[in-house]
Amino acid sequence: MAAYLQKTDNNQKISHIEKIELTATKLTIGCGPGNQVVIPCEGEEQGYLTIERHEDGCYYLQIFGLPVYLNGCFVELLARLQHQDFLRIGEQ
Repeated sequence: MAAYLQKTDNNQKISHIEKIELTATKLTIGCGPGNQVVIPCEGEEQGYLTIERHEDGCYYLQIFGLPVYLNGCFVELLARLQHQDFLRIGEQ
């Protein structure tokens, strides 16, 4: 079963949704050009996060220096993702 990531702008305007299929075992999202999905960040921020599919078939989120919220709750380092989770990168 495929998993998808929907990327929106800060205003969550439907016209700007980008649907990204998670086909690789690991996806990087971050401020720098070395990431698979590049996001705008303020200042000199160079953090990133990974979404990785493990052997159990579940997806896990690991954070490296970005403020990340999962379903409205701040996540410090690691979280298991569930169907239709809402991930926000940046300050609440």
